[in-house]
Amino acid sequence: MSFIEKICPKHVEGFIETIDNGDKYKIDDFNEFDKYTFPYEIKCSCTNKIFKIYTDEHPSVVAECSRCGKKIIVYDLKYYPAATKIKKEFPLKEYVSRNGDELFNICVVYEYSDEFEYEDDVEFDKNDISWCTVYGYGIKSKKVFEIISDETT
Repeated sequence: MSFIEKICPKHVEGFIETIDNGDKYKIDDFNEFDKYTFPYEIKCSCTNKIFKIYTDEHPSVVAECSRCGKKIIVYDLKYYPAATKIKKEFPLKEYVSRNGDELFNICVVYEYSDEFEYEDDVEFDKNDISWCTVYGYGIKSKKVFEIISDETT
């Protein structure tokens, strides 16, 4: 299997834009990402990149476009085959940064395991992420906040 650009879980297809460098989001190890790690900026189908962020205790992250109101699932364990599923539903709460930001640009980093390259019985599945980190860039404060960093396996 050879990787192509924009490998991501199906639920964000059409809502991501490749990030060329990690400067805006202050991702220190950006240049050390390997071929299994994919950083993206969330972009609504209306082309807007400013969102409200909702989180829950599962953890899940949902972005709501500040222009058209479209909701985009950025991270949710129920979509990832290797994740432990919890049947309980948790209420989403609006994320507000410690600086009072309510609107954000969003960066999501999806990481995949390399086991499909070494195991005969394992095929690559773009929904089978092993780690996800979500960053918010506060529109008001111009500061970066780590929303979640979660291992799915």
